[in-house]
Amino acid sequence: RGMMWYDANANGVRDSNVVRGEFNDVEYKFGVGGVQMMLRECDWSTKTPVAGSVVGASTTSVGTGNRGEPMIVNHDLGGGIYQFTNVQLEKAYYVEATAPSGFNLTSGICNDELVNQGLLDASWACDNAAALTTGSSGVGSVNTGRSRDCIYVDRTGNVTGVINLGVMQIGDSTPLTTNVALLLNFDNGSNGGRRHLQGLMSRGTKVSTPQEEADSGYHRYLLSEFDRTTIGTVTAEVVAGNLDERLEANGVELDSVIPNDVMLGVKADGSDNELAVAMQVHGHYQPPPDLDFDYIVQDSINRDTDQIRRSLRDYNDNCRDQTSKVNNQG
Repeated sequence: RGMMWYDANANGVRDSNVVRGEFNDVEYKFGVGGVQMMLRECDWSTKTPVAGSVVGASTTSVGTGNRGEPMIVNHDLGGGIYQFTNVQLEKAYYVEATAPSGFNLTSGICNDELVNQGLLDASWACDNAAALTTGSSGVGSVNTGRSRDCIYVDRTGNVTGVINLGVMQIGDSTPLTTNVALLLNFDNGSNGGRRHLQGLMSRGTKVSTPQEEADSGYHRYLLSEFDRTTIGTVTAEVVAGNLDERLEANGVELDSVIPNDVMLGVKADGSDNELAVAMQVHGHYQPPPDLDFDYIVQDSINRDTDQIRRSLRDYNDNCRDQTSKVNNQG
């Protein structure tokens, strides 16, 4: 059981005080009908799907018209509510959901299909499934997927919780995405910096060819998964903090900045080193007018590159200070 709540601004977060027409707080007052659901068994100990585990129980969220068309309906009238009956006891389940025509899922959903296709890392399959597109609506939503959470049904029929999913109406809000790369200078002037550089190189994978090295003068390394995650996550957080205000000035709400790859470039003569951090930026807005999201994001990063670099240096300095304090305290 649970709720298909109306994600009016399509940002994957159930926000308070979102206004649509004469109604306030619509994301907590309205649900979407016509979402089709089946149960899918999960392993309660690992919270992972059981292979071939779609079971027979199915249902549809409340709120459809006379011809079965999906509608956005007030919760007081049952809008968006769903419940399964005749469920086998003492088992754990996910919900496999498919949004009706004109709608997509934005929150609480996992996209295993993109993992299977090699388009999405398993670690991002749930937290960021709705940040990638599999349909025609654009980035920010998916049409079909399993719920992020699974619930357990005990021997008396009681369940451990509810599963609520966000559902957007296509056209209410336009999702946006762009890919950007930030080039950072790597300081290896100190002994600590040189040791850090050697560590990154030894853990990484060299990807440049001899010809590319001769042409550019750089040896390039794809960093290890640990280093990519660490550097990429911090950089994405800093970039998001700088982008938020500039995008808001253009009527765009920033949803997420997701790190993709981090590449290390080491000058053959040792005179220069650089980190290239590739990221994917997601946002949404309500047209009109049409926006050039690629330009807005890139221009914002170009304007704020010095500030971003300072913020990253401050972050690294703070980490070193905290490490020194811990070491000194023994």
